[in-house]
Amino acid sequence: MEIRCKNVTYQDPLLDYQDSILDITYTFHNDQIYGVIGPSGSGKTTLLELLSKEKIPSSGMIQLGSEKKCMPSRNIGYLHQNLEHQFIGLTVEEELDYLLESFSYRLKEKNKRIKEVLIMVGLDDSYLNRKIETLSHGEKRKMGLASILVYNPKILLLDEPTFGLSPKDKKELIRLLKRLKNKYHKLIIIAGHDVEFMHVVCDSVCVLYQGTIYLEGNKYEVFAKEEQLKQIHIKVPQIISFSNLVYKRTKINMGYRDDMNDLIKDVYRYVK
Repeated sequence: MEIRCKNVTYQDPLLDYQDSILDITYTFHNDQIYGVIGPSGSGKTTLLELLSKEKIPSSGMIQLGSEKKCMPSRNIGYLHQNLEHQFIGLTVEEELDYLLESFSYRLKEKNKRIKEVLIMVGLDDSYLNRKIETLSHGEKRKMGLASILVYNPKILLLDEPTFGLSPKDKKELIRLLKRLKNKYHKLIIIAGHDVEFMHVVCDSVCVLYQGTIYLEGNKYEVFAKEEQLKQIHIKVPQIISFSNLVYKRTKINMGYRDDMNDLIKDVYRYVK
């Protein structure tokens, strides 16, 4: 399932002009992980809110698959940046149970699904009776992800999903998102500032600046444009920056890699 945006604009009179969306035409294709990056106020969160239909465009059209999307859909799961907007229940079990309430699960099937999802995000059934307010920020972030995965949406919208996560948790999240894309054919759209994470997990990157698309394309093509990204104060992933530096100094084009160990092997081959 894909999302098509055509001439989408949004202007909230209560928000600063910089948080507006100013004419976006773009298609998010199925079986892909997209990164949406940009400086603060560029419209990243607003774009996700429009895609999830928490906000309605001032003009233009957003289509989900082959149909016009006029209301919130179970096909979309949205992980908010502000987790206080995410939860309804008091405990982990109450939250996940509530989200499955409208599905025709038997009790045994429902309990199984809840435990599966907790394990999937790096928690377990020992958390079932925990009050959500007592969870650490990283645990709340995992719980937020569980709360959208539990009803198995086809599209995942994630706003700053790595905030508060340890390096180990980030690696686990990368593995999970790639599995969701490759095995379950999810469309995943991630908004945030963590370009190191985006570089590893995403297939394509869309750069927003002042509410419009500044750059877009394959992640390597976008992140390779180091000077253009610096002009709008966007950091380039370290591994990309290093490859660019090697090329500037030696004219050796090693290409781009996702993993630093692979890059070190390339450097060793050239030196050898």
